[in-house]
Amino acid sequence: MPKAPEGALGCHAPKAGSLDLISNATKFGAGAPIDVEVFDKEGEVCLIVGDRGPGIADHEREKIFKRFERAGSSPPQSGFGVGLWLVRQIVDALGGTVHVNSALGQGATFTIALPRNYNA
Repeated sequence: MPKAPEGALGCHAPKAGSLDLISNATKFGAGAPIDVEVFDKEGEVCLIVGDRGPGIADHEREKIFKRFERAGSSPPQSGFGVGLWLVRQIVDALGGTVHVNSALGQGATFTIALPRNYNA
């Protein structure tokens, strides 16, 4: 198994954010396999987590990163709506970005990109 790139993903806060994305993919993924990829790209360490769940409507994509907000789901899922907000807080603090690509009925793919050489 290839060694994951070293860098910002090596500290504890990004691990928590990574686990939250994986947990969400498992929770909302309708029991289907999830995809997780970690790679180095142009000075960044990238994490991609994708699921095959119900997807996220266009108008809810930015809302899900706000504290205590969740996308509409049927049936309702457990949680308080802080996980993705926390992911964004961690990623922002480390000088990175987090994005979601999704369409209703086609799952969601979250991408975190963190600078390889972050200096706090």
